[in-house]
Amino acid sequence: MGLRFKKIHLLSLLTSSTLLLIIGEWALLIVGIMSPDWTRFSVMDQKFNYGLFDCEDCPSEYAHTNYSCLSELTCDDSQKSSLCEKAVVLSKSRLVLLVFLALGSFVSLLLFERLFYMVLKRPYGGIRIFYAFSVLPAGIQIVGIMVYIFVSGVSVSSTCNEKNEICSGNGLWLVIESNAVAWICVVTSIIILRSRDKGRDKIIREPLNFGNYGSWFSWKVLPILLLGICFIGIGYGWKWVSYHSRSKIYGNLVGMNQYEGHDELDYMCISGPRCEETPKYANSIRNCNAFHKLGIANYYYLWFTCISYILLIMWIEHLIFLARKINFGIVSLNYFWPILTTVINLCGNMSWFIVSGASYSSTCKIQAGDTDISFCAEQGPTFSLIGVLCFCLSSFLYIAIFSRRTIPVPLIKSEPQLKRTKSRKVLDEFVTINKTIDELDNSASESYEVDNINGTRPCTQETLANEEPIKMSMTFRNVNFRVEKSIV
Repeated sequence: MGLRFKKIHLLSLLTSSTLLLIIGEWALLIVGIMSPDWTRFSVMDQKFNYGLFDCEDCPSEYAHTNYSCLSELTCDDSQKSSLCEKAVVLSKSRLVLLVFLALGSFVSLLLFERLFYMVLKRPYGGIRIFYAFSVLPAGIQIVGIMVYIFVSGVSVSSTCNEKNEICSGNGLWLVIESNAVAWICVVTSIIILRSRDKGRDKIIREPLNFGNYGSWFSWKVLPILLLGICFIGIGYGWKWVSYHSRSKIYGNLVGMNQYEGHDELDYMCISGPRCEETPKYANSIRNCNAFHKLGIANYYYLWFTCISYILLIMWIEHLIFLARKINFGIVSLNYFWPILTTVINLCGNMSWFIVSGASYSSTCKIQAGDTDISFCAEQGPTFSLIGVLCFCLSSFLYIAIFSRRTIPVPLIKSEPQLKRTKSRKVLDEFVTINKTIDELDNSASESYEVDNINGTRPCTQETLANEEPIKMSMTFRNVNFRVEKSIV
């Protein structure tokens, strides 16, 4: 008993430590991604020190630009400079890295959730998927880091020469350290799963009953939710704003399309120091501050959407378990995920309209000399609002159905008392009694079964009293027992 208690205590301590390690991994990852020191290189005696999203230590004409902006400003169809080639490669590799890191973080969140439920002794789902979520985060992130280094050609050597190579900064090393912590979490998670009390597997799943509304999860809630996701996804690829200059110019969540001879110029690039310091750009843009506000509005919207996607993944996970009529996690969180997902998405849309000043008014336009530019909202915000409406409807149905849930109680009947037994209560549904009769050739035998629930042959003291003296032996396995008797 003492050894078992120590084992449970150590596993609980190891699980809590793994949760803290995952939090530390996320902290290192966020600090690394937001670090202003990711790449350092020199071109024509000009030094560049870039982060993933901004350049705080660059020549004045390229200050506060990112890789995509740098490529648009330096690449010419007729001639590609060395700076242009570096910008294009770094822009592509950055996108790949961010996708892998985001995917690994999402899976890591699902691992954190299951470990948290394990600490609280709540249902945490299947063991196989638990193993997968233990290994995948570190594996996905290390693949992203390797692809980034290979595609960008970044040198991780301490003797890197900035004039001839692209040298890695502190940001990359922080992400690598974060991945090392993730691999430690892989080891500890596997130890926890291998050492868990396997007898608890039977209480991990608690079947739920939703009456006549159970099929609604699969045929009504989930399709409406997926429809909302599709509308928001479609909105990303459509036009978000427009304004009238010499002609109507459109923009999306990233930047303006076909702007000043560029295929796409992001808002940071438009509203940066180049806008205010260069007369050509100042005259053509007319109002740098308006584009800066639009860029900030898109930034807020994308962050709100990213947070809502994290909550959405948790919601869909719980929805899948409920569609299978299996209880999972903490009951109150089943109300928390849909409500918060919808509210965060709605806040993202509201912040975009408030900060950008865009509207659906037919009179929205831009005129020379305006201090406040009024942008016209296009199809993108419309699709996003329809997606939020779908989220609201699916949330209402989800909560209404989930509130009708019941957990069926298994039928357990007390058994008759058996003479000369050490057990006072029968816990299994079936009791098998084997009776072996010692005949002349010692070969004949008779066996019969007693159905505990239906009572085809009740096993009582009166039944056993009519038999010959017996010798009884009992074997308990889980909640089943067998009574064997033979004539002496």
